[in-house]
Amino acid sequence: MSPESFMNADTLIAIVGVLVIVSFGTWSALRGRFARRSIKGLPRHRIPDVAQEDVERIVRRDFPAEQFPEIIAVLGEFDSPWERTRIRVRIAVLKLADGNVKALRKNVALANRDHRDVLVLAEYPGYWRATSDVRNLPPTLSSWKEIE
Repeated sequence: MSPESFMNADTLIAIVGVLVIVSFGTWSALRGRFARRSIKGLPRHRIPDVAQEDVERIVRRDFPAEQFPEIIAVLGEFDSPWERTRIRVRIAVLKLADGNVKALRKNVALANRDHRDVLVLAEYPGYWRATSDVRNLPPTLSSWKEIE
């Protein structure tokens, strides 16, 4: 049997068709397996769209005017190569601080260890409460009661 008679255009089209069908079937099966899942009863949250102007506005709102340079300097202690993350974390830290400089410093230190801890506390408190067992931690390990 010659290669020309074995691999004609119809055979090639059939093979490509089978590969496409198998690929779509595999993708559909995998998509459901690896899709993000939300906890039942909790809404999925969008990532906030924020800018440096929002950080400054919140600082002016939550702290006395004479503390503005100090608060901006404390917020500057957290840095990230990604501007969007840096701004989100700074706003999350401000939210958790609620006008308290000591709490602001504490949350900036927490953000420097792992910024996701600050983000989940500030942006997704319902999810955090539903998925963590913080209420059963010893008081020295749980900062939630101070934030609540």
